[in-house]
Amino acid sequence: MSSIKGIRNGLSAFLNRYLSPHLYLWMLFLIFLIAECVVNPVAEFPLNDDWAYTKAVRLLQFENTFTIGDWPAMTLFTHIIWGFIFTKTLGFSFFILRLSTLVSAFIGIVVLNKLVIRVSGNKMLGFLASLILLFNPIYFNLSNTFMTDVNFNTLLLLDCLLIFIFFENKKPKMLFWIFLVSSLLVLIRQFGLIVPISFVIACFFLKENKYLFSGLAILICVLVVLILQLYEGHLEKILPEQAAYKFAGQMNLFSTGFWEKFFTLLGLRSRIVLLQVMVFITPFSLLFLPSQLLGSKRMNMLIISVVVFVGVFVIFRYEKFFLGNVFLNMTLGPELFYQNTQTGIQHNHSAVFQNSVEVIKFLFPSLFILGFILFLNKRKRKSAIGSQTKPFVVFMFFLTLTYLGELFIFDSLFDRYVLPLVSIGLILTSYYAKESIPRPKWILFTIPLLFYVSVFGTKDYFTLNTKRWEAYHFLRQEQHITAGNVNGGFELNCWDDGKTVWWRDYTSLEAYDYIIQFDQPKQFKPLKEYQFRRYFPYKMDKINIFVRDSLH
Repeated sequence: MSSIKGIRNGLSAFLNRYLSPHLYLWMLFLIFLIAECVVNPVAEFPLNDDWAYTKAVRLLQFENTFTIGDWPAMTLFTHIIWGFIFTKTLGFSFFILRLSTLVSAFIGIVVLNKLVIRVSGNKMLGFLASLILLFNPIYFNLSNTFMTDVNFNTLLLLDCLLIFIFFENKKPKMLFWIFLVSSLLVLIRQFGLIVPISFVIACFFLKENKYLFSGLAILICVLVVLILQLYEGHLEKILPEQAAYKFAGQMNLFSTGFWEKFFTLLGLRSRIVLLQVMVFITPFSLLFLPSQLLGSKRMNMLIISVVVFVGVFVIFRYEKFFLGNVFLNMTLGPELFYQNTQTGIQHNHSAVFQNSVEVIKFLFPSLFILGFILFLNKRKRKSAIGSQTKPFVVFMFFLTLTYLGELFIFDSLFDRYVLPLVSIGLILTSYYAKESIPRPKWILFTIPLLFYVSVFGTKDYFTLNTKRWEAYHFLRQEQHITAGNVNGGFELNCWDDGKTVWWRDYTSLEAYDYIIQFDQPKQFKPLKEYQFRRYFPYKMDKINIFVRDSLH
């Protein structure tokens, strides 16, 4: 009896010490684990652009050669080293590299949880903000790849947390960690320089030791720039002329061409970026809408609601919600095959999904803007920014501004580029609405929706690619067809069985006798089909191997 009592007491002590204080984090981990069990990401093939990053890790592990290759346009160092740590320890495979991103993704939502709790003082808000980010369809999908976006977002959130802690306690030792994380951030994407730059600006808003800490922040920024320059000097020696990397010296802020490009892209991209960010933040902002509605006059609310909805309709009626890259891969199948690049055919176009997106496109921004207007109205007689946290708010403001500026100078814009803005939006929403009473039941209907889109869309993405690679291995191993004679789409062609060639054409059919895709092209006949179950949308589907008529 005494032994049973001792076990019971020990278990109780363990739960009280380790489980109860971190209950929300354990819940996040359990939910994350369940979602990954549904997806089952254990698979040996590249996804999206991660074939290029995988080649870089493979070269480092097996040939002791560091290079980012011809394809990537970012610094990539931190990303390669992060993946290398996992493959060197656990063995080289696509799954191990994918596992490294899953670990980073969970670290990211834990850091967001900690930061939201600090800025709001509410553990439940930290949990819900992390849940909204986790099941953001772009974040969740990319968490199951070896893409750079999740690692960049995690380091960005970690930098924000460290900077918040520094503004709270003003301890100089925090500056070292800010310098270290900022350096790692810049060495994954050179545009990460916006963090130390925004930190310098924010330090000038400190009340105590303003000039001392501003000077130290400038020193951090200079050191980070120096590290970037040294790294780029190394890249200049090892990269060929045709490499896609964008050197910092190629951007001239004082040239007319730079600003002409900036304002052109500003006009083309500003609305679609704003729309996407509002849609992704709205599920979290709905927590505070009920308390903001309390005390508002019904007639005033009706008038404001109508004006807001009409305004949203007028502004965004011609904008299509950005279903590029990640969404294209998840919801429509990876249409980066010949049939899409040359014919524009989208095999798995879901009318239900598209119509739902159209409703969300107008509804979510309307709710977000309505809540923002009510918030401003209720804060008229209150100070929204306390003296202790004002520098952090300034930092987040300039971080948002500079990141938006980057989106208007990039040559391309993909849906995944908004992830940092979504993370920043969740933090700022929790900060400004911290005095409102959150109503969790208002977002309960959005969590299952996000879960379904993210988890089952990603599950379908894996299922389809599994079948695509089964078809490829059938041709290579059973039919003994050479890799250069098979067009299997972007990832398959560019991976090219792991060869160090960084590009193989997938946009034409002339050089290929075998093609793996959904629909039958001209001058080709069916050879073999692979059926699979889709869940998003729910139906049976199939992918095919087609062979040139002259060989059939």
